[in-house]
Parts: sequence; C-alpha cells; structure tokens
Amino acid sequence: MDMCVGEYYIVAGDRISAEELTEIISEGKIKILVAEKIREEEQTQPTVCGCVAVKPFTNPEEAEIGMLSVSPQLQSNGLGTLLLNGALDLCRSSFKAKKAVVTVIHVRTELLAWYSKVGFKDVNEKMEFPYESQKPVNKDQDLHFKILKIDL
Repeated sequence: MDMCVGEYYIVAGDRISAEELTEIISEGKIKILVAEKIREEEQTQPTVCGCVAVKPFTNPEEAEIGMLSVSPQLQSNGLGTLLLNGALDLCRSSFKAKKAVVTVIHVRTELLAWYSKVGFKDVNEKMEFPYESQKPVNKDQDLHFKILKIDL
C-alpha cells in the first residue's frame, strides 16, 4: 500500500517542534521506539529511519500510539508494522494497557485503512483538531481526528 509520506498536504508546518518533543520526553510519560539503519560499508553513524511513540491515554486502561513515521524510501517494507508491533508490546508491558488507541486525521483514508488492516477498529469517536497550534493547508477544511482502538 502506497501511503502519502506525511501530512504536509493537510497541515502546514511541523505537527510537533523539537522543543515540544524534548519537553514531552523529559516529563517521562512517553516512550519512543526508534529504528536505525546502519550502513556497514560506510562505517557511519546510524541513520534514524522510523519511530513511534507510546503514552498514557485519557482512560487509564488505554495507551496511545502516535508519531508513527517511516522514512519514505523505506516504506512498504514492513518497518511500520514492526514499529507498530513494538509499540503494542510497550502498551502491554510499560503501560499495562488493555487497549491501544490511535488518532488519525479523518481525511487520511489510506492510513485509516492501514490501521484497520492491522486490527484497529473505528470506535465512532472523534477528537477536535488543535486549530490553536496547527494550521490546515486548506483554511476552509474542517478537520478532526478519528479514534481507533485495538484490544491487547
């Protein structure tokens, strides 16, 4: 499945700044898995090629998976699924969650389909889009997040 490599066509600018990410990490309430690629022939530092974050959700029996990202040139090779499975393991082990939650901008139909394919269910709930901190590319577009869940 060929998914768009970001939300640049929906949301202007970065969804999170380096400062915001640093603050979230320093609070210790989030766990981040990072996939690195090492080129042995070049003997260089590893290159980050994917990541995913897990944090508590509003319900204490649920953990939220977010910021799942894979380098565009490495997509459709199973790395996203590998990161997601690692995140699901973190939901169980670190957060003792009974369900995992993802929130997806409702117009990301290809991403919603991928999460459905790997077992997430649309629970017919939505979250408001944070217009105060995020700016849609199309200023007339009414955005919201769909909430999907999977039993652990």
